[in-house]
Amino acid sequence: MNTEINKIAAGILQRNFDLQTEVVELPPEKWRMALIDKIDYLIANDYEKLLQVLYRIDVDESKAKKSLIEASDKNPSEVLADLIIERLLEKAKSRINNPVPPQTGDLQE
Repeated sequence: MNTEINKIAAGILQRNFDLQTEVVELPPEKWRMALIDKIDYLIANDYEKLLQVLYRIDVDESKAKKSLIEASDKNPSEVLADLIIERLLEKAKSRINNPVPPQTGDLQE
């Protein structure tokens, strides 16, 4: 099941952060470094896109603010990367536990 969770989370990560396939094929612990680099880039060059991605991934804003304040000695991109990975794994678990039934077309006969 962890493999399936990681696969789903990796897909979400790749789509939202334009990471290379080789990166997301690695275990989640390895995603972190690539994600930190990408977040650093977005903070410096496209902060609006970073905010959009955080919103789309549904990282809790109050949790992010609290974590950034509590971990003020850490690089903000590290804190955000940890929150993003945590959220992606939660979303992946939810998708496995609550599958959406396939669409069957027109339900009227």
